Amino acid sequence: MLRVGGCDWKRDKRAGAVCNGRGARKAYARDGYRVSRVGSADEGIDFVLTSGDARDVVRCSRAGGTVDAAAVREFYGAMLYVRARHGFIVTTRRFSASAQGATANIPITLIDGQTLLS
Repeated sequence: MLRVGGCDWKRDKRAGAVCNGRGARKAYARDGYRVSRVGSADEGIDFVLTSGDARDVVRCSRAGGTVDAAAVREFYGAMLYVRARHGFIVTTRRFSASAQGATANIPITLIDGQTLLS
């Protein structure tokens, strides 16, 4: 799984910088993933991470407030569409309690701003 540490997250404080930055790609690659940036028809996915036959996906939430359960459900739909094994939603903000609850039985890891900066 993705190790959030090992990258200078404190320098990349915006979710966009975290997901688009060279440091994030290196962190994913260091975990053994091949990282592919998704184009404009992304279905809500910013990166596709592959390792062998497994495909994981990353969404960077650039929302101004907390990320809610609707965003988690939408991302899960995109995951199913591309047949991903696991998903990561990354934000510098926080996740609502309903968003956290929405991941209880699905393979999505939520990475919030506090986690990024710790």
